[in-house]
Amino acid sequence: MEIPTLETHRLTLRPLVDTDAAALFELSQDPEVMRFIGDRHIPSMEDCWRAVAAWIGHWQLRGYGVFAVDERESGRFIGRAGLWYPHGWPAPELGYMLGRAWWGRGYATEAAGAALDW
Repeated sequence: MEIPTLETHRLTLRPLVDTDAAALFELSQDPEVMRFIGDRHIPSMEDCWRAVAAWIGHWQLRGYGVFAVDERESGRFIGRAGLWYPHGWPAPELGYMLGRAWWGRGYATEAAGAALDW
């Protein structure tokens, strides 16, 4: 399956690639960013790589999934957003994680809305 790229006014939601693991690792070292994510532990680089691999595979298994989120103006990776429905969960979950530098701008709402609209 080809993972789509979505554009909003300020964001690009695109397929994750293996090199996004390093950017995700950098953002996830902030305990405040991780406060409401999963089990709240600070992930290792290996954890981030495995998460990216799982999210890419999720697209193949479910036909939808998690996107990398880039800020259009700067072109920077600022986080991730999308739908996640692993085996054993009662329903799909809409989730997001953005680096703290991008909080308070409405980016999470914009990215989540674009993922749902797709």
